[in-house]
Amino acid sequence: MTDPHPSASSPFIAEALCELHVRRDKGDDNGVDKGGDAWPTDLVGDFYRVMQPHYARMEPLSDLELEVSLTEAGLNRRALAPKTRFRFHHTRRPLALHLAPGIVSVNALAPYSGWASFRSDILATWTRAVEVIRPSGVARIGLRYITRIPNPSAADTPSHWLRPTGFLPNEALIHASGYSVRAEVCPDASNRTVVSLLHQPPDAAVTSGAVIFDIDRIVEKSLPADPPKIGAEVDSLHEEVFRVFAEAKTDRLAHLMGA
Repeated sequence: MTDPHPSASSPFIAEALCELHVRRDKGDDNGVDKGGDAWPTDLVGDFYRVMQPHYARMEPLSDLELEVSLTEAGLNRRALAPKTRFRFHHTRRPLALHLAPGIVSVNALAPYSGWASFRSDILATWTRAVEVIRPSGVARIGLRYITRIPNPSAADTPSHWLRPTGFLPNEALIHASGYSVRAEVCPDASNRTVVSLLHQPPDAAVTSGAVIFDIDRIVEKSLPADPPKIGAEVDSLHEEVFRVFAEAKTDRLAHLMGA
């Protein structure tokens, strides 16, 4: 597949990730859909064996979750049992896979190699996952792009790089620091777009700070597990992410990116 979008020599994409929420019905191998529980141990091992030629290193990670509820006495916080997920590191490329309870994700880190390459990675991973997990379908797909735009000076504002849109109010773009905006739009019960803008303070990596522009496009509906159908769905999500970014970027940002 060729990439129809303009390429950029420096796209400033810190991370792009695609997350697929898996349905496994009763009667599937190893029993029922586990929901929030762990994957069966043998399934994780089988997935690792299938992916090992390109993802030689696997590491378990524990995610701690906190349940917050409102009671007459005020907020009640309760620590939930940690959930284990597994991260698989590509042997040569800045690419990682995650296998969490009910979730398969593909994470592309900088330097981002373009949509055609990332799409190929998503579908190759999902095709192998279908062989091992044997899902009955997909309940949700999220495609998220996190862009980090370094400021040439600490006095620069986001308005140098981004223009006001339906997701980005002008007031958030005219300050050099201290801004944090999150906009969520749900045009229907199945589709959601979440856009976040925040200031990254100066550090060793970005001495004048940076603008973090985060676009997360999500579809939640019953989808077949068939890889070509999933490919068509992620294409649609990517078009929406690209549209949101294209509407916001200024000519100055396009020049800085080398687009």
